[in-house]
Amino acid sequence: LDVTSGRGVDVVLNSLAGELIDASLRLLPRGGRFVEMGRTDLRDADELARLHPGVAYEAFDLSDAGA
Repeated sequence: LDVTSGRGVDVVLNSLAGELIDASLRLLPRGGRFVEMGRTDLRDADELARLHPGVAYEAFDLSDAGA
């Protein structure tokens, strides 16, 4: 947030786990999209929306993208 003068980012493409997910979520201070690609530490989307208003959470499996 220091680098962006508190603006954060609009999208996090995540493949981390544990406390690093929580740190990544703090990069979305105005809402935004959190795309979970690692699928090692999935979060409940409703709980995440309650804790981080305006943030859309989606777990994405690359195999769903097709060929």
